[in-house]
Formats: sequence, C-alpha cells, structure tokens
Amino acid sequence: MAATMYFDTFMKEKPRTGIDIMANRAKRSRQMDEELADFFRERAQIEENYSRQLAKLSKKQLVIERGLFSKLDSLWDIIQLEVGNLSVTHAQLAQGLLKTVERPVREATNIHSRIWPFATDRN
Repeated sequence: MAATMYFDTFMKEKPRTGIDIMANRAKRSRQMDEELADFFRERAQIEENYSRQLAKLSKKQLVIERGLFSKLDSLWDIIQLEVGNLSVTHAQLAQGLLKTVERPVREATNIHSRIWPFATDRN
C-alpha cells in the first residue's frame, strides 16, 4: 500500500513527468537549503558585529575620576567585566552558528547538487 502511494505521488502521468516532479522538488529543496544557510550566515554576522560593539563598550571608561565614588568603582568594574564576557559569548555563538549550522547546510547542498545534477537550474 505504502509503495503504491509513493508511486502514485510521482507517476500519475508519463514517466518523464514523474522525473520532472522529483527534479522540481529537489531544486526547491536546494533553494531552501541555500536560503537557510544564508539566513544563518547573516545571523552569525549580526552576532559578530554585536560582539565587537560589546567589546568596545566594555573598554569604555567613566568620565569622572576613579575613587571619587568608591562603591561606583567596584560596580563599574563588574559591569565592564560582564559586558566583556557577554561579548565573548556572542562571538562564540557566531562561530557556532557558522560551524554547526551554516557550513553543514552548504556542504549538504553541494553534495546533493553532485548527486542530483538534474535538480539544478535548467532552461
């Protein structure tokens, strides 16, 4: 029964039509993979930019003289440290997105393109 349903999905008409249906699905799948990879690359770039901005912010010094408000000095040091740590976290997230999501999706797309060459653009 399941084999018949699978066959009927692709082969309702002439065999060439079934191949065209499969090629179209593979082509759309490839396009979706590329868009997904582009999305995660852009997301990683945003995280990387945010990380750089946080790193810059963590180095910002107060205009007032240190020691003038002793409790503020230690609080400011903690804030700078936390913002610096947050910067590192966002940089790691950016690298993780590229390494574990974007690159594998692109590599899979390239492999599928070699396996299913008929799924590339044909005019």
